[in-house]
Amino acid sequence: MSLGLALALALQAAAPAREPVWVSAGPAPGATAEYDAANIVALDGARRRVRVRAVYHRIRPDGVASSIAVGEIDCADRTAMLIEMQDLDATGNVLATRTIPNEERRAMPSTPGGPEEAGLMRICASPAA
Repeated sequence: MSLGLALALALQAAAPAREPVWVSAGPAPGATAEYDAANIVALDGARRRVRVRAVYHRIRPDGVASSIAVGEIDCADRTAMLIEMQDLDATGNVLATRTIPNEERRAMPSTPGGPEEAGLMRICASPAA
């Protein structure tokens, strides 16, 4: 399989099945954080796959106005793992996409009582698609 085909398949797998419904995930430094409530996918156990969008309060020097991440949330362990990241300009054009190789993926714990934990708990309380 060619690298181009593998990337196309990976992006297709991460594409939303339904029109996104962006819901506040809580505060984030320098950005508004939202998750796509219409496309939460239940995985095994307490894990879910979700898209999270950060809309930056100011366009970054590199022209990035927002980023969309695909991640896996473990609601039992209260961790999140980044799978893919897309950076977009102010008109929604994709500037960069990075799929995190399996060997580089790490489950990151949320800070107890921190803003990321509140967002994680909102996602875990949402029904999966």
